[in-house]
Amino acid sequence: MTDPRRLSAVDLLVWSVVLGYREQQKRAGMRALLLPLPPCPACNATVLEGTASWVREAGREEVTISMQPCGHRHWASLRAIEDVQDHVVAMHDILEHRMMTTDEIAREAHARLDQSATIEETGPGECPPGVHSIFDPCPGDCGKPVDDEPDLAQLQRHAQDVSRSTGLAVTVEPFHDQYQIRLEHPGGTASHGGYDSRETHAMLLGIGMAATANTAIVQAAARAEGTDTATWTVVRAIQLMNEAGQQRDEARAAIERVGGLADRLDEFAENALRVDDQKLYAAIASDIRTRINGAAAGPSALSSPDA
Repeated sequence: MTDPRRLSAVDLLVWSVVLGYREQQKRAGMRALLLPLPPCPACNATVLEGTASWVREAGREEVTISMQPCGHRHWASLRAIEDVQDHVVAMHDILEHRMMTTDEIAREAHARLDQSATIEETGPGECPPGVHSIFDPCPGDCGKPVDDEPDLAQLQRHAQDVSRSTGLAVTVEPFHDQYQIRLEHPGGTASHGGYDSRETHAMLLGIGMAATANTAIVQAAARAEGTDTATWTVVRAIQLMNEAGQQRDEARAAIERVGGLADRLDEFAENALRVDDQKLYAAIASDIRTRINGAAAGPSALSSPDA
């Protein structure tokens, strides 16, 4: 085994984004993780597994990424990770709203680090009036609000992008006051409805990830199922639609139960005899509703454990 090699800033950014986003997907219960992994920086071989581990010794604090099956190891200092962290957060933001392949992540990393000096000198470019869309984020930091509720036209364009990148016939249609996704394939048509705009957007991301996964992995999975890659891809995309629908229903039911608890606490606050009890029940109910309506982003997979 050779000594670990230092990761370049670009490779560190790419691996930080990919591993961090895969961790976020795991925590969210997603089964179709972002693939393929970036190639090994040393030998350019396909990486099937990349594991990050921290080393903490006197005067030495760094992360090492072990890559399999080639066996090469690469390291980066805590300072180097901190230097790219703003880019990691920004790129995770983009991934939450727009499907990107690993190659596109690498191109984005190159563009960000190659242009960072120029951006610092000249500042962000002029932005058009109005708010930014989640599908067209600001390349700088103009401070304008971002519209994270895509409308029907944006969702339909997203479905067209998924269709082009996957070869599947994916469309989005109105469904009462919400949206429906249709997936056409040789065996018929699968459709799921009753999603709001953010859920529809997330569904399209999931379908795209299932269909654009590493070719070798898809071929192996298809052989194991005794079918061809095209059929496996369609079946997998339908399975993801079913799983996402079930997870959505379970999440909504859980939120309703927790919301009911907040309502009960409000009743306790109204009927409590002591002022302190009234304030306590009301504060807990308010905190519950705040947690229901908001979500915090998870840390990067390469963030320091003590950060």
